[in-house]
Amino acid sequence: MLIATVLAVLISIVVAILIEKSLRLSLGGEPFEAENAISSMADGDLSVRVQTSYEQSMLGSLDQMQHRLTDTV
Repeated sequence: MLIATVLAVLISIVVAILIEKSLRLSLGGEPFEAENAISSMADGDLSVRVQTSYEQSMLGSLDQMQHRLTDTV
């Protein structure tokens, strides 16, 4: 029974790490970075720079939106 418990805990840890990695890739960075960028843009501050290595992430999309809005305004 102890072996099954240890195995279940190890599997849970691996699954949690995979979920966290997937979320981080989708966001393109830390959640607080996304929140700060969204809040700044919502307040009209288009000078905020969004840094991400993942162009297809949410932060990558925010960066594109910020550049397009800056070009428009």
